[in-house]
Amino acid sequence: MIACPSCAFENPDDGKFCTGCGAKLTPPPPPPAAPEAAAGPGGPSRFCNECGARVPADSRFCTACGRTTEPTSPGAGQEAGAGGRAGGAASASAAAYLAALDERLAAAGYEKIDAPAVLGLDRFLRRKKFELMQIGMVTAVCGVKVLDGPATPSYVKDYSKAVFDAAVGKKGFLARNAVQQLLVYPVLVVPSAEAGVAEFLSSHWPKHWMAFEFPVVAAIGTGELLLHRGTPVWQALSHGGFRKQAESLFAV
Repeated sequence: MIACPSCAFENPDDGKFCTGCGAKLTPPPPPPAAPEAAAGPGGPSRFCNECGARVPADSRFCTACGRTTEPTSPGAGQEAGAGGRAGGAASASAAAYLAALDERLAAAGYEKIDAPAVLGLDRFLRRKKFELMQIGMVTAVCGVKVLDGPATPSYVKDYSKAVFDAAVGKKGFLARNAVQQLLVYPVLVVPSAEAGVAEFLSSHWPKHWMAFEFPVVAAIGTGELLLHRGTPVWQALSHGGFRKQAESLFAV
């Protein structure tokens, strides 16, 4: 851990900026931290330790660079159990699911691409294919992350946006037009999901220019696949096809 020379908040060893105050961290570490870390409004997770940008108190990802904001003290940034890496029995179940998922994605033509390290993804893949129903080329990007705790509505929302933003970087705004669309599947693999997740996903359908953000939660502990099952009137043709793809690719 690296103690911030400005506020004494303890940061991860690879941090470049203080999570507590946003100050730049420079090695070697300063003297031992004070007993209590300084924290401003909204708690200590207010600045990204990758780029130094301010992070909303309720966000799990930096809106500037996409880095996941893992807590370094109780209550900092995430609900208990959400956002951790899988371990033990959960790890074995997740590994089995990922192995099956790899086969399905490979069969569907997805190929692994470099993932933004700040997101901590377990899988990041892309497929370019001409979709007759979409009357053009569709670039599909799939980002997969395994958690050992239950999914929460706020985490799903933040994670989905972070993966979508990363996928946009792989394609670019100008590359999206009437015959070239972008489809993004931000996938969370979890043992279970809080009750509010299904309701959130049923109403969460962000609008983007010639792009589709389609978050999926695979609750492997309960055998549930949670996603947007409604059909927006303005995107009826696209949504139906993308939903069927998601149900097939990410089946639990």
